[in-house]
Amino acid sequence: YAQRNYGTSQAKGTSGVCVGCSVTYQANASYGYLQSVSVLNIGVSLLGGQSYQELIFPAAAKVPANTPVTVKLGTGNNLIDVALLGGIKLQAFNGSAAAGPSVSGTSLLSVLSSNDQQEVSITPTQKYDRIRITLDGGLLGAASSIYIYDAFYNTSGPAPCNTAIDELHGV
Repeated sequence: YAQRNYGTSQAKGTSGVCVGCSVTYQANASYGYLQSVSVLNIGVSLLGGQSYQELIFPAAAKVPANTPVTVKLGTGNNLIDVALLGGIKLQAFNGSAAAGPSVSGTSLLSVLSSNDQQEVSITPTQKYDRIRITLDGGLLGAASSIYIYDAFYNTSGPAPCNTAIDELHGV
């Protein structure tokens, strides 16, 4: 048995030189409905400008170390743009402190291709309360985005039986 625990709130931000970097429809990725989507955008970035969204789990429960967290991502039709950027990075956090190593680069780009969706899991080595998804503009990035559907981790408990939870599609 496994029960999914979804992020219930979110935060967003940018760093570096990043004009037009944003998150649109940000609340769509933080209420446990895996068909709605927020969009993480890079407008024009220079020298590593980044845009990110954090999906935050309920404050009452810090997620124990070594508990895998899964993020559902999608690309729309812009993988070439994303591949030319500095890439996508997943990083667990406990408040503002990083909680273990991040996963980035080609390991994420290889699972996402033309209008595909993918669930990507990482296992933070420290307790955490959120997962940050970052789109890095690299040396010079322009007009790219990725879709963020939601994040969850599993705990013991009854799973919903005979009910579809999610659908993944792509090429």
